[in-house]
Amino acid sequence: MSKAIALSLSERVRYALTADCSPIEKLHRQIEDVKQSRPPLLTLAQVLDRKLSAEDVHKINLDRIAQFQSWKPQEIARLETLIPEVEKTSEGFNVEDRATFVLGVFDSDEQSYLSHYTKKTGGEKDASGEVIENVFSLREVVRLGLKGWENFKDAQGQVVPFETETIKIPHVGDRVVASERSLKLLHKYYITELALKLISDNFLLGDDEKN
Repeated sequence: MSKAIALSLSERVRYALTADCSPIEKLHRQIEDVKQSRPPLLTLAQVLDRKLSAEDVHKINLDRIAQFQSWKPQEIARLETLIPEVEKTSEGFNVEDRATFVLGVFDSDEQSYLSHYTKKTGGEKDASGEVIENVFSLREVVRLGLKGWENFKDAQGQVVPFETETIKIPHVGDRVVASERSLKLLHKYYITELALKLISDNFLLGDDEKN
């Protein structure tokens, strides 16, 4: 039985989709993304595939870092010059009209479940040329991590209540999750962005945890 959820913000974050942000908010996010970006160093797969020596790797990475250090300040400066113009295009944008999504924090059992609830990719390769064996099921991540929404509207512009259902997850137990009906209302682009936000918040890589 599905039921409307009573929102609790304990260990949860409010998140507005990029698509629902004003132009100036999108620009500030873009600037922040550039500030947080890192130089594209060679991956292990690229080193092995190209049979590079340690000296070659060092030289290529130094060149990439130099290009990155040259590009990054220029790109930030370029984007910042757009702020006054973009602020004008944001006039009249009503923040109260956009939908807000409430995202939860996965406990250790849920993290383990999602890490194993993967799907085969059929041999697709990532940017470095490595075959991707498995990927997170983005829909399953959202089903478990989405805890509510506010002011979400359907195609007819009607506000739709968020619904949940209780499911039994093997080796985890009973969990209250987003209902199938609620998930079907979300466009695939919404599913992707919400899932990536949940993954980045809940599944930090070793290098990220050190920073």
